[in-house]
Amino acid sequence: MSETERPFTDDDLLRYVDGFLDPVRRAEVEEYLKSALADANAVTAYRHQNRLLREAFDSILEERVPEAIVATALTTRPRFVRPLAAAAAALVLFVAGGAAGWYVTDMGEQKVSQATAPDFKVYAIAAHRVYTPEVRHAVEVAANEQHMVSWLSKRLGHPVKPPALVIGPH
Repeated sequence: MSETERPFTDDDLLRYVDGFLDPVRRAEVEEYLKSALADANAVTAYRHQNRLLREAFDSILEERVPEAIVATALTTRPRFVRPLAAAAAALVLFVAGGAAGWYVTDMGEQKVSQATAPDFKVYAIAAHRVYTPEVRHAVEVAANEQHMVSWLSKRLGHPVKPPALVIGPH
């Protein structure tokens, strides 16, 4: 009998060993095991494993939980993220993902091959030179698109036209 023809899954056999099957299903499994030597051997091995686990760990069930652990469990409260902070984090991840997707798509359209791939160190150095001399820009100011575009255009020495990340009329 192949694996796909078995009337019982491994989960059924484990539930049988652990005593979690209803009486009708249990009787069906017992009848099946009379003619399925491999699964009968597996059931014997599962029972042996359970016996070894009980011998090794049943005594621990009788031990008292240390007071320090109980006290910590009773006084520790779960920390929940504030809704505004979660929304802000989601927005940052969304914008970063959109920017990364736009950049990767743009690279794909240029069909850059391995031989002519850009040297990202050059881009990193350029970005470093653009942003590090500033005391307040680019992330510390309010998100005003026109202000940021004019600042970046001035800083780079040529007009910058950012992509429209809004779908539909705006």
